[in-house]
Amino acid sequence: MFINKFNQLIRNKWVWGIFAVLVCFLFVAPDLFRGGARETPNAYGTLAGKPVSYEEFQNAMLAVRVEDFLRTRGMVRDEDWAAQSRRAWRFVAAERKARELGLVSSKAERKQLLAAFFSDGTGFNQAFYATIVRDRLGCTPVQFERALGTYLVVHKVAEAHAQADWLSPSFLDVQSHGQTDRYTLRLVSATNTFAKADVEPSRETLQSHYELNIDTYRVPDRVRARYVAFHAADYADKVGELDEDAARLRYDDDPSRYTDVVDGVRTNLSFEAAQPRIERELRNEAAMRLAAEAADAFAETFYNDRRDARREVELLAPDFFERTAAEQGLAVVTTALFSASSQVVGIESAVSHEFADAAFGLSADASYHMYSTPIEGKANAYVLAFGEFEPAHEPGLDAVLPAVTRAVVDAERSRMFGDDFRKRFDDYSAKLASDGFEKAAADAGFEVGTNMVVTAYDARLLPGDVREWITILPRLDKEGDSPAVFYGTGAAFAHVLGREEGDATLRQNFRGQYADSMAATIAQSLYESWLEANYQSMDPDVPGDTDAAEEE
Repeated sequence: MFINKFNQLIRNKWVWGIFAVLVCFLFVAPDLFRGGARETPNAYGTLAGKPVSYEEFQNAMLAVRVEDFLRTRGMVRDEDWAAQSRRAWRFVAAERKARELGLVSSKAERKQLLAAFFSDGTGFNQAFYATIVRDRLGCTPVQFERALGTYLVVHKVAEAHAQADWLSPSFLDVQSHGQTDRYTLRLVSATNTFAKADVEPSRETLQSHYELNIDTYRVPDRVRARYVAFHAADYADKVGELDEDAARLRYDDDPSRYTDVVDGVRTNLSFEAAQPRIERELRNEAAMRLAAEAADAFAETFYNDRRDARREVELLAPDFFERTAAEQGLAVVTTALFSASSQVVGIESAVSHEFADAAFGLSADASYHMYSTPIEGKANAYVLAFGEFEPAHEPGLDAVLPAVTRAVVDAERSRMFGDDFRKRFDDYSAKLASDGFEKAAADAGFEVGTNMVVTAYDARLLPGDVREWITILPRLDKEGDSPAVFYGTGAAFAHVLGREEGDATLRQNFRGQYADSMAATIAQSLYESWLEANYQSMDPDVPGDTDAAEEE
């Protein structure tokens, strides 16, 4: 009965019409009820009210990586997604603005860049090109060239900034003279007699300093690891006879690795002269391989397939690492507490950071987290076990009292010396015109050096931070006193007797280098500012834009 009625129903053209309308409505309904960035299919956001497709955004994401790739001659920096996304949106906005201004990238430009960048010495290599962009950028040549077009259009704006004259000739003259002119001066100094002055800060002073500088004393996450070290030196006597050809092959691979100074000239050694050194290298490497194999075998002791509950309990026993090592005649060493960024004391420097990373990855919640895989250095291999985890914390004043006291005492001694020096300098300045330089300086208790001639680029001859002198000297006139430069054991200022032009060739070289460097810095800064201002001017409505959300 039901089948017959259904057959009659589906033959009714009105039913089919209603059904067709319903289906069409279901297809278009999402677009009818979506607004903003979703008015166009596949829109990922909007700029100036115009939709940006997901494909356009992804192309820009690749374009910023292409920018890094070209700048670094083939490397791509590791940048978090949020930062890369922000750069990509700025590229989308910049490309749209650049195209409005009539800037385009031609096929010839792209071809020229590809030929220069992906040449194997004989010309453009298509296979090499495809391999590089796949392995380093994760894209196809078609995707790379589309992103390259975006990059070229945007960087025409950067080139426009770079080609402008941002530095006036008069400014460059001042800078080049300041760095190369010769200054005849006498150095006036005073010794810090307060370096060991008695200072007894109050508890309140110490507490105030501690609270104002709490970040200095905050203790980061730290761990303590237990480990067994396998030293290559312990396996040296187990190395067998070397392959007769191994030393020769090592030498022929790169003879320039083996040099020595002969008659004052560094010279490549012959194979016969280099052979003992090469054989030592080969023996050390063979010993290190044996040490690494021993570390691998030891690490296997702590393997558990997670299905053996009794084995899991055994592996998690606090002393299992020590007992296992003792059974094999190995010594367990426990480190002091260390942070993720610190150099671990007692660990080979080449793998200290890898050791720290492994230690911070251990915990006592499961056997497969309790022990590390071997870490292999150049002279040692290590197997770690979890020791202790200390979370970041503020230690409290008493825990860091010696360090806080030293800081407060040193600051007070510096203040006392600074006050004394400035008072003496004021006395000297007041008497300089009437008593003359020599007497005024002597009466103020300053030490006066003999005449010396310096330039900004050899300011290292002066006491204190050379960077301060490099800034101070160009501002000095033919006569007068410089500001004081303070350093650990005292302070000094320059009494300038004269200033004259330095070497003209050196000045021109400095001028050119300084102009190029400063112009590039200014152009890049203005270009970055333009990218951001252009992006913001387009009233961006994009996913994850926290700046836009804060403005709302």
